[in-house]
Amino acid sequence: MNQVPSQAARALIAAGLCLASTFAAAQAQPSAAAPFAVIGDQVIGRAEYEAAVAAGVKRKFYHQVPPQAEMTEFRRQVGESLVERALLLREARRRGLQADRAWIDEVVADYDRRYATSERWRAQRDALLPPVIGELERQSLIRQMEDAARAGEPLGDRHVRGYYDAHPELFTEPEQVRLSLILLRVDPSAPRAAWEQAQQEALRVHERVLAGGDFAELARLHSSDPSATSGGDLGYVHKGMLPPSIEANLVAALGIGESSAPLKILEGYALLKLVDRKPARLREFGEVRARAAELAQRERAEQSRASVMRELRNQADIRIDESIYQAALAQ
Repeated sequence: MNQVPSQAARALIAAGLCLASTFAAAQAQPSAAAPFAVIGDQVIGRAEYEAAVAAGVKRKFYHQVPPQAEMTEFRRQVGESLVERALLLREARRRGLQADRAWIDEVVADYDRRYATSERWRAQRDALLPPVIGELERQSLIRQMEDAARAGEPLGDRHVRGYYDAHPELFTEPEQVRLSLILLRVDPSAPRAAWEQAQQEALRVHERVLAGGDFAELARLHSSDPSATSGGDLGYVHKGMLPPSIEANLVAALGIGESSAPLKILEGYALLKLVDRKPARLREFGEVRARAAELAQRERAEQSRASVMRELRNQADIRIDESIYQAALAQ
């Protein structure tokens, strides 16, 4: 089984430190009678898997009913994350890593602070804490293995420059346009007659613009947008910041100094003037070297982790009951 889950799916399992999900993981014991997966001599029980799915659904879908069409893939991602978790834990133990006791003590102390007024926590703390601490120990070892898998020497300028050259889209400032606006505002719930009146006024203003009227002066006289005081000047906006209908059908077709016909928008009727256009610009390497280094290092870390996981998978005998992924569809 070589499918590798996304970073978000891995984080869903490995970084879930809320009290409820930690309790669920701690209390779900592997069951040889109903295994979800067997990895060498390790067993991931069906109960442990379903507890992880339930906790993941709460985090990803915010307690709402998840779309049925997404559940099979989501259940698969959770399963793959649990398999990776088991592989990392086994490798951590093989390497002789030790759990971070200071971190565990800090988490437990945080639980005590957060749930100091919880009757359930006070009543069940002594019974719940040992399995919770056991789960935190496993999470600590997995975190250390994740860090080790991603570790690497800082990249030199040659590699960072190579990343910059290979991903120009990440370092390119999008096209910018400078616009001026005349807005004849209409309340969205206003009756049809109010919209028709605004449209007629917009057409009259447009005729004055076509006749050579000063757009800025007309904006000061007629526009109800806050930009009216500055002659309708909206300043520069990046491509992608405007509504697609305006950007594709209006701004793209205007030449510098040209004005649009009245356009119906949510707030009323608008006239736009294209004042200036700045083409997209690839920023110089020196301007973005720090960002390029950060992204290149992150990419290298993910590649390193993926390589470690492939090696661990190739070394392990992994058997997964994939029919469990379909269980949600059958319910």
